[in-house]
Order: sequence, then C-alpha cells, then structure tokens
Amino acid sequence: MDEIKIDLNNCCMEVVSEESASIFSGFTSGSPEIDRYFREDAASDPRNVCYAFCNQENGDVIGLAALCCSGINLDDAKLVELIPSIKIDYFAVSEKYQDIELSGSDDPEERYFVSDAFLSFLIKEIREITESYLGATHIVLYSVPDAVHFYKRNLFGDFEEFMKPEQYRYLDGCKPMYMAL
Repeated sequence: MDEIKIDLNNCCMEVVSEESASIFSGFTSGSPEIDRYFREDAASDPRNVCYAFCNQENGDVIGLAALCCSGINLDDAKLVELIPSIKIDYFAVSEKYQDIELSGSDDPEERYFVSDAFLSFLIKEIREITESYLGATHIVLYSVPDAVHFYKRNLFGDFEEFMKPEQYRYLDGCKPMYMAL
C-alpha cells in the first residue's frame, strides 16, 4: 500500500448538512458502534451537529465528529453549579488515516498524528463557536479506555473529584475528561 501524504493546508473542517450526509455511508473507523451512529443516526440526531475533517486533495473524509451542548456538574460541599460546555459526543478517524504520523519525530511524546491534527481543527472550531455563538468555557468528552492517552496528550484532563459525569448507559467504561477553553 502506498504511503499516504497529507498537507494540512489542504484539509478543512466542514459541517455535515442533510445534503452532504451521504459521506457517512462509506466511512469506517473500526468501531462498529461509532460507524453505526454516523451511518444510521447522525443525520437525524437533533442533539448533535456533525463535522467532517476532509482531505481536499483527494476528497477523502479523514474524520467525523459530533458536537452538542453540555455542562459539567459541580457538586462540592460549598457549591452546586453547572459549567457550560460543548461535548465532543463522537470522534472518529477513518481507518485509512489512523496511525499516520505527521511529525517524523523519534521522541514518542513529540509525535504528531493525523488524529491530533483533526482534534486540533475541531478544538479551533469549538473556540470559534464559543466566541461567536454560544458561551461555553469547557470541552467535555467521554473517552473509551484505549483513547485516554490520546486525549491526555492533547491536553484533556480527568474530571476532578467534585465534577459529576453524566449518567447514560452508553457511557459505561468510558472516562469523563475535560479541557478548559
């Protein structure tokens, strides 16, 4: 298989509309649950807005994400409060683009992958949303166990002891994480 070369200057983040939702059909991340969400539910899910990270050179969808409004419940002895947040409800990179390194670094802590670039573009998009349309101060997500290191490498932290996670069944086994904007 030929080595995939990516020029981030030729990549873009775009909102997936009903008209462009056909991009979900050919997308595979390797996670049947996430792939099913994007193929069957994403286009009609009123809670989320989906974004595609695309390679404009060849038209490939590198990754898909779904964002929604959320909050972090704070509950300590002195204060009960909801911190406004945007949640990365789903985040997936195409199998074709997984593990593609962009940095060329020998230092494992300095390595930079396509997935890191996609997350950086998504965080930039979230910052623009919070500065222009919606007052949120944090990003939250619920990481599958295998991705915790990835999110920590990208400056997400574990929920603090006074932060209360959501109580949805689909979150079983997932680790609540956050980033202050």
